[in-house]
Amino acid sequence: MNKRKWLAIVLALAMVLTMMPAMALADETVNDASSLIAKINAANDGDTIVLDGNITLTDTVTIEKNITLDLNGNTITYTGSGTYAIEINNANLEIKDSANGGKISAPNRVIKVGNATIKTTGNPASLVLNGGTLESTNNKENCAVAIYANNTTGHGDGNAVACTATINNATTKGGIYLFGQGAKVTVNEGATIDVNGYYGISGNGSKNATQDNGGTVIEINGGTITQTGAGGGAIYHPQAGTLTISGNPVITGDSGIQMCSGESSIVNITSGTFTATGADQREGKTGDGFIPDGAAISVVDRDYPGGTPQMTISGGEFVSEQSGAVMAYTWKDNQATEWAGAKDYISITGGTF
Repeated sequence: MNKRKWLAIVLALAMVLTMMPAMALADETVNDASSLIAKINAANDGDTIVLDGNITLTDTVTIEKNITLDLNGNTITYTGSGTYAIEINNANLEIKDSANGGKISAPNRVIKVGNATIKTTGNPASLVLNGGTLESTNNKENCAVAIYANNTTGHGDGNAVACTATINNATTKGGIYLFGQGAKVTVNEGATIDVNGYYGISGNGSKNATQDNGGTVIEINGGTITQTGAGGGAIYHPQAGTLTISGNPVITGDSGIQMCSGESSIVNITSGTFTATGADQREGKTGDGFIPDGAAISVVDRDYPGGTPQMTISGGEFVSEQSGAVMAYTWKDNQATEWAGAKDYISITGGTF
């Protein structure tokens, strides 16, 4: 045997030996916490991890690689004491469900996107839901996804930390929360957000010497958002930021959409429906937070630090079963009064009410 053939055999054998651990890992069954964590630790960017059985997690799992998790019809149940089942840090996670029926369930919040806190700007992160269900079993907290971008005070346009969640053909049984500049949620046709609690989508209007939760983006291009439970709403927007709605969404809540600061543009809606099912409960409302007014759309001037809210409506169907389809008022000292300047902040050029 000449040297060239011998060298070829040696190189081929070395290649086989190098590939063997990866091949063994690829064949490993993922049906418990240890095998899932091992897969995540061994994964390369772009890899897909497919579940082969139901999994119980007792510790929060941190994702720091760009991977796809295929639930494959199985359920991940988180039973630990941490706030989240999964945290995404400086990485991109896609969740799909090739066999249908898959779910990730947690007693509090399910997935955290980004890692910003009051004192840090955090790292970029993204979540794309292309299948399966995220379920929060806590009817009070009821949060499926929390997006933490840059919520430090004094952030400018150039300091936004891109932390995003995109919901396609998937379901969340729990709301979507956004905090800080760069936090964005996109809800597309086929998405379902179903909340038995406070809000379907909401932000936080806190702004002080150390914290600024403004600069968020909410983009709804379709899908269904349903909130049930007295005193809550489908979308609550008390922070600086934008809310844009187009396409054909169906949005229903005890109250519908409430803007307390920021800007809203509701445009190009051909058959979208916005429905409030609850009564006007403003008379008993005290303290800060959401005002349960029973309106399909309410724009409230309450001197929040995110600026006076603005809204443009050019289409859609707006229904209030027990209150007003669209309401605009000033709120101060636990009372609603006429907002004399409302016409300067609200434009309605189309739609049925």
